[in-house]
Amino acid sequence: MDGAFDSDLTRLMAGALGGALGRLKTLGLVDGDASGASARLSKLILEAVDAGERNEESLILFAIGRYQVTRPAAR
Repeated sequence: MDGAFDSDLTRLMAGALGGALGRLKTLGLVDGDASGASARLSKLILEAVDAGERNEESLILFAIGRYQVTRPAAR
């Protein structure tokens, strides 16, 4: 991808980010300052978009799954 996103794709990614972050909060996997989680989820969503994914639910599930696998273990 050339780095430029049209408005529809930008809305899709923003919706996926909001959905993924909301679900992680509901599950208790993110609380308080969510900036770190938001940054990680954004990168994961971008990875899926770069691979061609354009379905919001698929983007959400991809990001949540990868986030859970790659997040540091609780101490």
